[in-house]
Amino acid sequence: MPSGDRWIHEIKFDGYRVQLQIHNDVIRVFTRRGNDWSKRFSKVAADAYLINAGSAITDGEVVAPAADGTTDFSVLQNELPGKSTRIVMVAFDLL
Repeated sequence: MPSGDRWIHEIKFDGYRVQLQIHNDVIRVFTRRGNDWSKRFSKVAADAYLINAGSAITDGEVVAPAADGTTDFSVLQNELPGKSTRIVMVAFDLL
């Protein structure tokens, strides 16, 4: 990676791009193709209750973080049945 004040970079996460939608007590997690994966990402949906907002739409990536801070897509896929305690959502934008 180049060094210096004029260079910036974006971290590439290895996960699923999602949109988290909060409306009153209804929280849904949608894939970039519009599929409702709220059950698959039930931990992310449950964690979103901590946001304590009446409504919000957040763009981000669902990942399975490793101890060293990297992400591993194959680990994430193994966590998909909906009972994972390891997955998290990294938020990029509040829309």
